[in-house]
Amino acid sequence: MEHHPMKTHIRSLTIFILLVAFTTNLNAQQRYNRADSPRFDRQERMQMMQNQPGAQHLRLIEMLNLDEDQKAAIEKIHLNGQKEMLTFRTTLQQKQAELRALSVGDNYDKSKVTTLADEIGELRANMLKQRAAHQQQIKQILNEEQRIKFDSFHLNRGCKMGAFRGQRWNR
Repeated sequence: MEHHPMKTHIRSLTIFILLVAFTTNLNAQQRYNRADSPRFDRQERMQMMQNQPGAQHLRLIEMLNLDEDQKAAIEKIHLNGQKEMLTFRTTLQQKQAELRALSVGDNYDKSKVTTLADEIGELRANMLKQRAAHQQQIKQILNEEQRIKFDSFHLNRGCKMGAFRGQRWNR
């Protein structure tokens, strides 16, 4: 059996193109199904929110009808908050990856899992504290009417998340 380098190259290229086309189609279907379904999990929601950075922030800014000074001050707080959150998220993702690695095969180590779980919990608590502090900084800039809208925005967001959680448990 004689191998022709050109035929081998064409065959390999054809397989590669088919593989890329199949993978692209599969990824598109998964994204469609996930976004179409109200039952995707918390991690997927977080990833979707990260793919649309600042979408909620922009909606909030528009809703509050801010003057230019308020916008500038809030943008500064938001930017500083994003920088701080990036550090938290990176560390959190590293810890979660370590935890997943300990759950695979024979790598389980109870004391390491306990330590990582505690560190992850502490990171999440610090993230919540930081978010609350930034919200309070923003509220200091707002007038009474804007504060009411701001609080309402955050309360409604929480209710939607709570309603989602309720749906999830009723599967």
